[in-house]
Amino acid sequence: MEVLRMVTPKRISGRYELRFEFTGTVRRFGKESVFRGWSRDLSESGMGAYVPVELREGELVDLDLPLESDAPALRVAAKVRRSHGSEYGFEFVTLSATQRAAIASAVAHCGDAPYL
Repeated sequence: MEVLRMVTPKRISGRYELRFEFTGTVRRFGKESVFRGWSRDLSESGMGAYVPVELREGELVDLDLPLESDAPALRVAAKVRRSHGSEYGFEFVTLSATQRAAIASAVAHCGDAPYL
């Protein structure tokens, strides 16, 4: 995982540039499709990523985020909020306190940028 810098400090929660590969699952017509993606940035409320498959705005997906090298990937439910080519914006939905704490811990290690 490559940690870089804070991207946009004026969001509800600070968004930090954080690079890692993840997998996701989308359900369509009763079938599950698994895809790979690469994060661009992460916050407690969502994530920007590159995904080489077409996802639709408003679609619900499950994302498996490898936030800690010695722990299993964190599975979070997300809604596709933005799409532009292969670049997507995901909003996390129904995060538990444990999931939110894991994400907060991951972004807290992103350098000296203020956490909003």
